[in-house]
Amino acid sequence: MALACADGFLKAAHAFIDPLKIQQELPEGPNGTYGPAFGDLVVCATNLGFALELYLKCLHAQLGLRIPVGHDLWKLYEDLPSHIKAEIEDRYESGRTKPSPTHAAITLALSKTQSPPTWVDFNQLSMKLGDVLKRSKNLFVAWRYVFEFKYPEGADSRQTHTFEYLPLLFGCVAINPAFPG
Repeated sequence: MALACADGFLKAAHAFIDPLKIQQELPEGPNGTYGPAFGDLVVCATNLGFALELYLKCLHAQLGLRIPVGHDLWKLYEDLPSHIKAEIEDRYESGRTKPSPTHAAITLALSKTQSPPTWVDFNQLSMKLGDVLKRSKNLFVAWRYVFEFKYPEGADSRQTHTFEYLPLLFGCVAINPAFPG
C-alpha cells in the first residue's frame, strides 16, 4: 500500500518537472515575478520529497530494517545496506548521465536587501545521490511550508530553499526498481 502511495506522489510531482515550463513560468526576478506556476512548484517539491521518503521507508520494511521516524531523506538512505545503495547508485548514475550529464534545480531566496544573491554553482557540487539527498534531506518539510519564510537575522543575510528536481526524480526512478515485481 505504501509503495502505491509513493508511486502516486511521484506521478503528481512528475507532472510539473519540465525545465522549459519552469523557465517560462518561474522567471528569475524579485518578489512577485514568480508567476502562477509557483504553487505547482511547491506541490511538485513536496510530492517528490514525500515519494522519496516513502520509497526509502518501503525499502527499509522490505529489507527487514527498522523504519526510521521522520522525513530526513539522507538518514533514510544512509541506513541502507551498502550493496543496496550500490545498486541504486548505479541506476541513478546511468539515468542521470545518459545521454548526457543532467542537473536542474531551482532556488528561492528571501532577503532584506535588494542586491541579488550569490547563487550556488551546481557544477562545483557533487551530483552523487547521497550528496543530493544530504542537501535535500528536509525537502518534504521545507517545501510544504515554503510560504513561511522568516526574515533572516542581519542586514545582508538570506534564506534559501533549493529544489534539485531532476537528480531527485532520477533518485526516485533508481530506488523504485529495488522492489520486485
